[in-house]
Amino acid sequence: MMRLATKWSRWALAVAVVATVAYAGTAVAQPLVTGNLTVYYDFESLEPSAGGINEVGVLLDGSGNGFNASVFAGEVGFDEDPGTFAIESDSARGTGAGRLTQSNAEFWKDDLPVYGRIPGKLITDDFFDKTAASTDAVTYAAWIKTTRNESGDLGEGDQSIFQGRSGDGGHGNPHFQLQGDGKFRMTFRNQPGDTIVDAPKVYTDGTEDSGLSYPIDEWFHYAGTYDKATNTWNQYYNGVLLQTGSAKEGTDGNLGDWGGQEEENFDYFALGFGAVYDSGERRFDGLLDELYIFNRALTGEEIATLAMVGSGEPSIADWQANFPIASGATLGEGDKDGDGDVDGNDFLLIQAGSSSSVSAVPEPGTAVLLVLAGLALAGQRKRRV
Repeated sequence: MMRLATKWSRWALAVAVVATVAYAGTAVAQPLVTGNLTVYYDFESLEPSAGGINEVGVLLDGSGNGFNASVFAGEVGFDEDPGTFAIESDSARGTGAGRLTQSNAEFWKDDLPVYGRIPGKLITDDFFDKTAASTDAVTYAAWIKTTRNESGDLGEGDQSIFQGRSGDGGHGNPHFQLQGDGKFRMTFRNQPGDTIVDAPKVYTDGTEDSGLSYPIDEWFHYAGTYDKATNTWNQYYNGVLLQTGSAKEGTDGNLGDWGGQEEENFDYFALGFGAVYDSGERRFDGLLDELYIFNRALTGEEIATLAMVGSGEPSIADWQANFPIASGATLGEGDKDGDGDVDGNDFLLIQAGSSSSVSAVPEPGTAVLLVLAGLALAGQRKRRV
């Protein structure tokens, strides 16, 4: 009987190991930086929801805080040309990314946007210590692959990565977005709505005029930070510091909360991605992956980790050597895919060839490890019978 129990426990453990290996191949990504992490969306799956009007599902918050995002898309039968949201395998990290396909209706006048609503007011009301306003420091970061105008024409308007409002109705805390002219924009405001951070709109090479636009249909990483304690804000492109500055003179430097307005969509959702959802403007079109919000300002090394340049090889030096755009050199060996551009796809090829870089497949999840531990313990008990 003891032999049978031992044999059974070994067989069960072997099955669990095989299952763990199979699980690891399809597992969700894990956050690469966790300290003061408020929300994290890995876009590995879209969960079913109770379903409000146009609500297509829920993105689970991987930070451990439970701040899940409701995802909305145009309503079939109501909108002239409804947009769509889907999880696709084209991913910067992990196994999935979220594709936002906006309406093609003229001027988007007749169609609702595709966007994700983060429960900003709920966070502010019940978990204030998790907000940027509680620390007057914040980091926003995401992998982006915009597909708007694959011809390269960027004239169709700005695209929202994150947008929000403060509790007093202060407009635009934050504006974290792609500009229609190929630049980045980062603006933060305080509770009354006064601008405290207004970073100059810049291209990917840090210039304000006649610079290099963000790539179309190519993955790249974009991040921004602000910290009142040091009176410093930073913007990063592909893990490299793009520009830095101080809060505007004459402001208190305090970040507004995410309270929103006590009406309609802003009742409990004053923070979101993909569109400015009270107006339906600044619609993002393309893929998003690895969206992070922290209520502290990450260091340059931590931003590089999120952009997968700071954890093992390739290092920032490797990035700059292989991405001349980032180092200010001329195009050279950085064009790994031979398409004539040095961009996010080239870096992913570099990343894939690195033996010690961050893997797209994370370690087994806690639940799987607990199952293994339980099986091992069961085996020990049976052997003592």
